[in-house]
Amino acid sequence: MEKVAWEPPKIVVRIERHEATMMGSSRAEVQEWTIDLEHRTKTVQVELINVFRSDK
Repeated sequence: MEKVAWEPPKIVVRIERHEATMMGSSRAEVQEWTIDLEHRTKTVQVELINVFRSDK
């Protein structure tokens, strides 16, 4: 997890996923989940970022 924030009434969690880099990709997926406890909703934003690989 990259970031967890409490922004009442929301919880925001940012997760960086590197599974693709294990298969040789130079990109990682970043997901940002926002959970709104007041309205009982969730949203997800996904972006791809370039990752520096030191093994090449």
